[in-house]
Amino acid sequence: MNKLMILCCLFFLVLVGCDNNKEQFKKNLKSAEQGNAEAQAQVGYWYYKGKGVDKNNQKSFEWSKKSAEQGNAKGQVQLGNCYHNGIGVEKNYKKAIELYRKSAEQGNATAQNDLGLCYALGQGVEKNYKKAIELFKKSSKQGYAPGEENLKHVQNIVKSMITVKYVVNCEVGGFSVTYSNKDGNLDTIGYVNPATWEKSVTRSGENFPYFSLNAQANGSYNISTKIYYQGEIISQSHSSGEYAVSSSSAVYPFSN
Repeated sequence: MNKLMILCCLFFLVLVGCDNNKEQFKKNLKSAEQGNAEAQAQVGYWYYKGKGVDKNNQKSFEWSKKSAEQGNAKGQVQLGNCYHNGIGVEKNYKKAIELYRKSAEQGNATAQNDLGLCYALGQGVEKNYKKAIELFKKSSKQGYAPGEENLKHVQNIVKSMITVKYVVNCEVGGFSVTYSNKDGNLDTIGYVNPATWEKSVTRSGENFPYFSLNAQANGSYNISTKIYYQGEIISQSHSSGEYAVSSSSAVYPFSN
């Protein structure tokens, strides 16, 4: 009996919720028909979800379009989704990107994420992980969960494609260099006095390249580290200091 009562209560709550949604949809529709761009976007979204009304992709497209034409950011991203996914209209990635960009420029986190996905996947634009990351960062800073997840995913992809270039210059004295990663030493060079040593390497998987310097005499050093992605510098750093006999140092261009 108790289980039956619980089921009856739940069913009643569902019915009440549906009635409330229908009433809210009617209010939104009335406001949308009066030209309210925010309400038009809401009506378009509810038609797409079938919330408070029967699902209707064509009407979702039409109301989203009305909102977008007034410059409403929500309407723009929804209309972009319609073009992106063929909701009530034929697929058109270029139009989707144009709308995502307009909405993203107004600070819409959803649009920033969706435009980032287009760059990450190369849909309607040339694939560009750097731009995708920039957009995902903007989206994630606003607390948009998909933006945060996509940012982590694309950053992991990019890390596996990065090239690190080290330039070590010993001005006085000398040193030896051991280039390493988590799996062990990859390269060791002998005594350098004074000279410049350069090394480029592509990060692979979970290996984080670094190198250690072992001073052979008193002297000074300069170290520059440049990180490249697709031939473009995305990060660089510089350090300098004095070495004493048997001192050593390590440079880690990446961190977890």
